[in-house]
Amino acid sequence: MKGWETHEFWRELERMRRSGRVRLLGYVPDDDLPAIYAGAALFVYPSIYEGFGFPPLEAMASGVPVITSDRASLPEVVGDVGLQVAPDEPEPLAGAMRRLLEDREEANRRSQRGVERARQFTWARCARETAEVYRWALKRGW
Repeated sequence: MKGWETHEFWRELERMRRSGRVRLLGYVPDDDLPAIYAGAALFVYPSIYEGFGFPPLEAMASGVPVITSDRASLPEVVGDVGLQVAPDEPEPLAGAMRRLLEDREEANRRSQRGVERARQFTWARCARETAEVYRWALKRGW
């Protein structure tokens, strides 16, 4: 999806697409996502704002090393398993990508740990913790 202040990005992406270095998939059905994630060497998600961060979680669950921004909810989701960088600084982002692409041992360790971390995020846990917050609020008369 196109965001604000992304004209340069989309111009470069289009150049890369024409050269065959990038393939834009558009909408991908949920059932196809695990196979696409699993085929990636790494998952890069330099988002400026996220409500939760499902894409990095899905990538970790698929065994892909993750690089995210150090903003919003993403550090909570990836923990110390994913590399975190400032989304508005291209050099550290490129460095993190290079690091994981060149150091396959580190990438594999992060992949394995990512699968383990992703298992912690279940809908049952979400429901349990949400109910606890509601009980806490009700006790206080909110």
